[in-house]
Amino acid sequence: MPNIIIETSRPDLITKPESLLSRINSSLWSTGQFGKPEDIKARIFHPQHSLVGLSSENTMEKSHEFVYVHFYLMPGRSDAIKKTLVDAIATAIASHISEHENLYQAGNMQGKLQICVNPIELSENYKKMKKKKMALWFQSFHDLTV
Repeated sequence: MPNIIIETSRPDLITKPESLLSRINSSLWSTGQFGKPEDIKARIFHPQHSLVGLSSENTMEKSHEFVYVHFYLMPGRSDAIKKTLVDAIATAIASHISEHENLYQAGNMQGKLQICVNPIELSENYKKMKKKKMALWFQSFHDLTV
């Protein structure tokens, strides 16, 4: 844990997704809040349809775009630590976009980009199962369903 699920308003908004995910995971790891690097899991999804505001007739030059992050983490961290983690994610995204995305460089885009990070504490009943060997897991699952 944590899980970082990123939604973007357009599929082409993040042109180097692996680089962004690596930057986010590295930023979170550097906070010292997580036990192992592989505990941090991030992914990016693009909805088929999105709308910011009231009109779907925005032109590329005046469009409003978003990067929205659902940041799931285990309970028990203080608000100050959560803020540090949220800031690390938001800063990683903003830095990535300013360095890699031509769309927002040099004032080429007159629209606005919203970067939102929502920390969500999981229930204390959250369960994660780890299996070392997938073949054994599939066999066990098969035995349960037969």
